[in-house]
Amino acid sequence: MADHDRDRRRGGGTTDATGHSHPHPGIRYLPPADAGPVTVHLVWPRRPTHPATLAFREHVAALLGRAVHPR
Repeated sequence: MADHDRDRRRGGGTTDATGHSHPHPGIRYLPPADAGPVTVHLVWPRRPTHPATLAFREHVAALLGRAVHPR
């Protein structure tokens, strides 16, 4: 079996967002029927090094409709 044939049969797991973030004409992203939701954690350093960290955190909080608190 040629390598390219073997490669076409490979599969892997990823979230639904991957197909939206990384579209590729040669890749099909199929949702598994038995997969549950994926928890995403937003983390940042105690002393943010990027000037937009606070603005990004506030944007995420607005999208979620709740406060995002540091732990």
